[in-house]
Amino acid sequence: MKIAIIGAGLTGATIARLFAVNGHNVEVYEKASYPGGLAYDYDLSGTMVSHYGPHIFHTDYEDIWNFANKFGNFIPIKYKVQALTRKGWLPYPINRESIIKVCNSIRSMKKEIAAGGVLKENHGYELNLHNYETKALKCIGNRLYKTFVKDYDAKFHGRELCNVLPELFDGINVDEDDHKNYFYKDTFIGFPKHGFTRMIEKMLNHSRIIVTFNHEIGQKFLIKIREQFDLIVSTASPDSLLNYRHTIIPYHKSSFTFLSCDTNWPTPTVKFCIKDIPFINGVDYKRLHKGTNSVVMMEMISESGDRLYPIRSKWNIFLHQKYANELKEHYGVISVGRLGSFKQISMALSISQSIAFVRRVTSLYNKYNNIYKVKGEL
Repeated sequence: MKIAIIGAGLTGATIARLFAVNGHNVEVYEKASYPGGLAYDYDLSGTMVSHYGPHIFHTDYEDIWNFANKFGNFIPIKYKVQALTRKGWLPYPINRESIIKVCNSIRSMKKEIAAGGVLKENHGYELNLHNYETKALKCIGNRLYKTFVKDYDAKFHGRELCNVLPELFDGINVDEDDHKNYFYKDTFIGFPKHGFTRMIEKMLNHSRIIVTFNHEIGQKFLIKIREQFDLIVSTASPDSLLNYRHTIIPYHKSSFTFLSCDTNWPTPTVKFCIKDIPFINGVDYKRLHKGTNSVVMMEMISESGDRLYPIRSKWNIFLHQKYANELKEHYGVISVGRLGSFKQISMALSISQSIAFVRRVTSLYNKYNNIYKVKGEL
């Protein structure tokens, strides 16, 4: 098969590599001047800097870890995060220590949750109209909500949480153990010694892969290439490929401020769960990557920033699916990855889904030896 892939991020590079080693010719088109997508990083005077915030590879599957290590020579780490809250610095995700410092006891927390979560001044409980706030309160109770969610998520959504749709709250991890690691459910945690961009460049370095950077991506491009390739796979946002013909699918946008300074934060990566600080996250790259140059990144939700976090309301999911269906029907484009699926996914899941996708396509192609039947089943 002759295959076109739109996007040279981790998903696009993984799919390109797997098709290439299976004997197919692949052309990758990337609108940026570099590979990596959101995992784009670079060495800044001795310190590895991730342009779009820290990326930590984590998985509980050894085969996925081993696959990534073929290209990245990973350094295992223990990744810890603390949150600056009304109660001071607290471990995050919420663990036993966080619960006791906020609620005094696990029993007290469970009592709040069992009663519906909304604690009134007279120590009684009541339920408000169903919205993001009440859904969160039912999940973790009043005091944990006020400490970790109320201010942070209001900054993230750009409004008071009582005015946010309940479907946008997708839960929060609360664990009664004394775990200290952010990804405490995963066995393998780390990042590649020379960065994710170098890792992805190595993935794309194959005799059957051609990569073109700074390429215009849109409807005219699809019209031009749809007859040239047997299969077109896109990791781009479907609305952008169709020039936003219906509307722009909403995302939360982030802007990043880089500072040359040192920090006294308890962990290299922190969350700001108080409204007095406009930023949502911070990372000290010198401490995180054991670098030599002081680089601190601060993340803020901003309309002028980059589209990073899908706003998964029922209407937005419908719009996304409408665009994806049009791409497949009119141009034969299969949408995959974070933007293609309109979901936040981990780097390990990106690789896992890419492996499954290539296996399915290859299996169908070997079965039918007819690309039109393959597309019909994808």
